[in-house]
Amino acid sequence: MSLKQGHFIGALDAGTTSVRFMVFDEHANIISQHQLEFTQYYENPGWHSHDAAEIQQVADKCIDETVKQLEADGWDRSSIKAIGITNQRETAVVWSRKTGKPLCRAIVWTDNRTKGIVAHYQKKLDEEGIEVSPGNFKKGKDALGDICGLPISTYFSGVKVLWMIDHYPEVKHAHETDDLAFGTVESWILFNLTGGVASGIHVSDPTNASRTLLMDLHSLQWSGPLLKFFGLKSSILPTLVSSSEVYGTISSGLLKGVKISGLVGDQQGALVGNKCFKEGEAKCTYGTGAFLLFTTGREPVKSSNGLISTVAYLSSRNAKPVYALEGSIAVAGSAIKWLRDQMGLISSAAEINTLASAAEDSGAVYFVTAFNGLLAPYWDPSAGGLLIGLSPYTIPAHIARATIEANAFQTRAILEAMKLDSGVDLKHLKVDGGMTNGDLVMQVLADIGGFDVLRPEMRESTALGAAILAGAAIKFSGWDIEVPETLTEVNTKGSRTFQQSISDAERDKSSLNQWALDFEGNYERIMQSIKIAKERGASIRVGPELEIPGYGCLDHFLEGDTVLHSWEILAKILASDETRGIMCDIGMPVVHKNVIYNCRVIINNGEIVLIRPKMWLANNGNYREMRYFTPWTKQRHWEEHFLPRIIRDVTKQSKVPFGDAVISTLDTCIGVELCEELFTPARFVVNRPQTKKDPTDKHDSPHILMGLDGVEIFTNSSGSHHELRKLYRRVELIKEATLKLGGVYLYANQQGCDGDRLYYDGCAMIAVNGRIIAQGTQFSLNDVEVVTATVDIEDVRSHRAVMSRNMQATNAERYHRIEIQNALSTGTLEHIYDIQAANSFELKYHSPEEEIALGPACWLWDYLRRSRTQGYFVPLSGGIDSCATAVIVYSMCRLVAESANRADKQVIRDARRIVGEPEDSGYIPSDAREFCRRTFHTCYMGTENSSSETRLRAKLLGDAIGSYHIDLNMDSVVTSMRQLFSFVTGIKPRFRSNGGTDAENLALQNIQARLRMVIAYMFAQLLPWVRGRSGGLLVLGSANVDESFLTAIPTAELEPITENYVQADEADMGMTYEELSVFGRLRKVEKCGPYSMFTKLLQEWGSFLSPMQIADKVKLFFFEYARNRHKMTTLTPAYHAESYSPDDNRFDLRPFLYPSRFPFQFKKIDAVAALVPDRSNLQTKEKME
Repeated sequence: MSLKQGHFIGALDAGTTSVRFMVFDEHANIISQHQLEFTQYYENPGWHSHDAAEIQQVADKCIDETVKQLEADGWDRSSIKAIGITNQRETAVVWSRKTGKPLCRAIVWTDNRTKGIVAHYQKKLDEEGIEVSPGNFKKGKDALGDICGLPISTYFSGVKVLWMIDHYPEVKHAHETDDLAFGTVESWILFNLTGGVASGIHVSDPTNASRTLLMDLHSLQWSGPLLKFFGLKSSILPTLVSSSEVYGTISSGLLKGVKISGLVGDQQGALVGNKCFKEGEAKCTYGTGAFLLFTTGREPVKSSNGLISTVAYLSSRNAKPVYALEGSIAVAGSAIKWLRDQMGLISSAAEINTLASAAEDSGAVYFVTAFNGLLAPYWDPSAGGLLIGLSPYTIPAHIARATIEANAFQTRAILEAMKLDSGVDLKHLKVDGGMTNGDLVMQVLADIGGFDVLRPEMRESTALGAAILAGAAIKFSGWDIEVPETLTEVNTKGSRTFQQSISDAERDKSSLNQWALDFEGNYERIMQSIKIAKERGASIRVGPELEIPGYGCLDHFLEGDTVLHSWEILAKILASDETRGIMCDIGMPVVHKNVIYNCRVIINNGEIVLIRPKMWLANNGNYREMRYFTPWTKQRHWEEHFLPRIIRDVTKQSKVPFGDAVISTLDTCIGVELCEELFTPARFVVNRPQTKKDPTDKHDSPHILMGLDGVEIFTNSSGSHHELRKLYRRVELIKEATLKLGGVYLYANQQGCDGDRLYYDGCAMIAVNGRIIAQGTQFSLNDVEVVTATVDIEDVRSHRAVMSRNMQATNAERYHRIEIQNALSTGTLEHIYDIQAANSFELKYHSPEEEIALGPACWLWDYLRRSRTQGYFVPLSGGIDSCATAVIVYSMCRLVAESANRADKQVIRDARRIVGEPEDSGYIPSDAREFCRRTFHTCYMGTENSSSETRLRAKLLGDAIGSYHIDLNMDSVVTSMRQLFSFVTGIKPRFRSNGGTDAENLALQNIQARLRMVIAYMFAQLLPWVRGRSGGLLVLGSANVDESFLTAIPTAELEPITENYVQADEADMGMTYEELSVFGRLRKVEKCGPYSMFTKLLQEWGSFLSPMQIADKVKLFFFEYARNRHKMTTLTPAYHAESYSPDDNRFDLRPFLYPSRFPFQFKKIDAVAALVPDRSNLQTKEKME
């Protein structure tokens, strides 16, 4: 029978456990193949060896069996025009030049017996260094990395040869007598195929030589300084050749005379096989381990993030090399093998997909598959495997899925390091190898990685790469590595792309309301908002103030790290495709000419358009912006800002405008205003020539001046915290901003607790010509909220058709306009028909009572989940104070239940963690009382001074809200303290009601109060343990608030109740809570001292109190305030809700040592009180004792 003549190329692939010979046609169709395994030797823990002679025998047999099959299929063996060889690169083989036989077993790349040698040479590197030139020594890891691009590791073949020389006398003798030949597996196989000891060729290519620790990465020659450093002779080394040239012919067997014309390490072979020839293309091979290569171009890129710079290929002896960054995972497919062989969870590797599919996720199980240490980017040979997160609910499917996710997480870590080194954001990853057969494995990789995964139908990419290099050397089918277009028809059939199927937020499981210094989380929330905005068709997106680092960083703004990390996050945003097709207004700190500014960075289609610094800083109340930032005082002035390198690499811009300018698109003009600039009444001109006075400059906010110069859209990014009734002021200012002048006003505000005492209450708004047309929620547990509206810019232009406005506009001084060549509107007639401009609607305001119930509740939820605790603890006294605190906690539970019933995934995840449920438990906190029972703990701590009325009220309240309630008596503890004092001093203190002094009375009250605090913290720490859970509780205190409970006068119940005396807080204080509210407002909000407060109250209270009574109350208030002021300095963090808050943190800064009787001020009050007529109707006048 005559055989057909074909046009084929062969590839011999020598892997870790087997050898395969494959024959391809010009389209990469597999014509014939044969594979055989060989013996694995594990002589000691951590050892892994091969018999090199067996490998050669298996290789010869694979070639012959493949050829026999080829002929059986009707093809002539002469159809094979050449072959290439590929191999796992770090396995070290040594043999005798005289006999051509191995001198010992080959040491495999996974072997870590060389730890001691690695430690020795690491120390030598640090202490002595490498002699890079005569007498010139360079120390440290950079000395080695600068030459060969590698760290010292057990992974590489050079240290394996050193170990052989030290431990095998025959190897040492061969080295000393120049009889030793060293090579990696491709060198050994090529030596034998070309004739062995008789005529064999001893060569290697740069892809394999670059993994020895002995080759100069730049010259692609063996390094003299490295050979001297390691004490190795150059005579042992193979001659270096290119990856694609004819080295010789096969000397025997069925393919005798066939050219061998390709040599390449397995991972570089897969890179070529996946046709990753262009800069920025990457592949990952998932086999026993996993190996990522990222093409970087004609020059090596030095890694600063734990990667290896290596040679991708050298296409011919005269060509320039192509380089790549490489990262390796030691355990990939072998982890699945471990599940099969050691754990018995599956009977074959293919079952991993079926088993893992039985669970939606890993059930909070995480697997660190560091069986042989960790490679890139960690390089920790001593690391061990770790399986964590196991619970009674864990099933085999969770472990299977965690094994799959382990590879994905490690892949992502390496690719993030590659991005940092190269400045390129990976769009897709090409994959091959045995693990890629499973669809679930690929989908998990896409979801966790956040990129597309491209899987070809024919996935023997390593062998194909060797075949392509061999074919290119003989011009097989016109293939040319330097002209990738000649390979466009190679391996294109049946490819599949796996796309990310979950959001970035779900991928990282992060909450989506801004948190100070949570850079990665803040990035995900920003990107989620951009994605939502684009999905709704928005053309401009505005975020809250300082959204990248978080508004509440406080003194962290003074740290260079905060600015640096903000630029790094901005680089990620700029590199993302999500920011294409939408203009984004993003907040971050920027250092310009060594001055820190609070800035908005306007980006458009991947470029920075403008950096706008804040001109008027918030510096009152809770705000201290001038502590961190400097205002930009140069109105209508801009300068050039030189961008950091990380941004230049992404945008290719070197400098951008910085200052007070506006942005002009093809269809409108946009201006930026920041938070306080809306609230500020006037904008005074600083350092401007007075030759031409603009009468509008003195009294107008920025939006007025910009509007007169033609700006039609105003953005305002805010960090405005909640105070009762504050929203009314915000809304009126936003409406007024465009009512007179016309315009579109986009207001964004932060929402949530970002790590401080403040709750930012969101309520983003869009206004047009003085009408609010869209409004966000003020209090919610939403992760991200995006408010959108469609506006007709012609409405603004019509509104401005007023002569008086136009006369002012004519005289207005112009802003510098930054022009961008795209429009915010589509400009198409069809689109006009499809949309409808938003109309005004009824604004949503909450009553003060609702604000009290909702604002602190949202803040408590963020506090709870971000402190990683398991709930709250409140001591209930039966009075109004602790009752109010408990009801606010219940309000939080109600909000959680409402969000859970709306299927809010983030709230459900947080709730499950807090109550100790696994994520896959199915638990949903759908009932507020049930969730309250699991997270809220209340306790009534009674003594002999307590009444049955307060005890009953505490119990009824606990029952009503569903809290886990405890009722205890603490008399024995109090008695012990009193007895201790009496034993030491011989005196027994008494309450005032029993004839004791004020000092005794106060001390006995304080004992009970302080012991209640100690008991509260003990129970808070141990109650979760009592209930079978771990962690602790946050203890909440209660402050006095405006008062069955509304008639329950606040009482400490620290003194004995008698027939004629019941302790009440108001009686003890000598003033009512209503009076305290008035005093607090006058002191803080209206900034009154004792005398001015007295004069104001003469007007307010003069009709029912005499001047002397008013004077006594004012003096008593200031006396008690001064006497107790020091206690405010030790209070735990409290929610800020009112403008007269006495919070000592930064809102109400006062001394804590006062002349408490204010002698000068009080004398002046007394003098005036004696002169002012008494207008009250009271006949009896009480005097202050």
